[in-house]
Amino acid sequence: MCGGVVLPYRRPAGTQQLKELVPLLVGDFGGRTIACAAALLPVTILRPWCAAVVVLVGTMAWLYTAPLIPWRGRRLAVRQLPGVKLPYTMAGWLLITVLLPAVQQHLLGDARTWYLAAAGTLIGGVTALLNDLRDLHTDALAGTGSLPVLLGERRTRVVAYGMAVCGAAVGQLVLPLPTLLWAAYNSTLLASYRPRPDAYPRPWGDAQGLVLLAAVLLTR
Repeated sequence: MCGGVVLPYRRPAGTQQLKELVPLLVGDFGGRTIACAAALLPVTILRPWCAAVVVLVGTMAWLYTAPLIPWRGRRLAVRQLPGVKLPYTMAGWLLITVLLPAVQQHLLGDARTWYLAAAGTLIGGVTALLNDLRDLHTDALAGTGSLPVLLGERRTRVVAYGMAVCGAAVGQLVLPLPTLLWAAYNSTLLASYRPRPDAYPRPWGDAQGLVLLAAVLLTR
């Protein structure tokens, strides 16, 4: 998705090179996300309500990197606030993929919408934490307050597994088998990840949407 761009892993030879790489990665994230928002502009002609998505994606990308938020005598970007990166990322996913379409389809008052939102946020958050584990050292140098930076790898894995279990449990109220398979798939990716160069299974991580779609179609 636009707000969750997976950047290729690059391991510099030393700390100085890594420090030089951090600003480039931060700028790359914001630039790619804003480019995604710009690519959606033609869609707004056919579906005017999608303009809200374009504005939201662009605004969230800007706030993620722009030091605008007062915090203990300094101004920080969203990514620098302790523990905020994960809920901020998943809130964007929730708004764009679930709540805005639900508003357009007049389903915001349907309980199933909220069950799906909760399950998707929890299970999708496992992939977000997997990305954060991969970027642990880079985030630490960049001052990004991700959960792995705050909790360490082992505790982050415990949190991620807990999210998968809770997401699958909530999913039983709306899409029982698909959410269970999705949670199992993301948990397997997390279990197989090891912090070494090129260890993140990018194609398999990006394929989680296809896994969920196939499970939904097979259980209809």
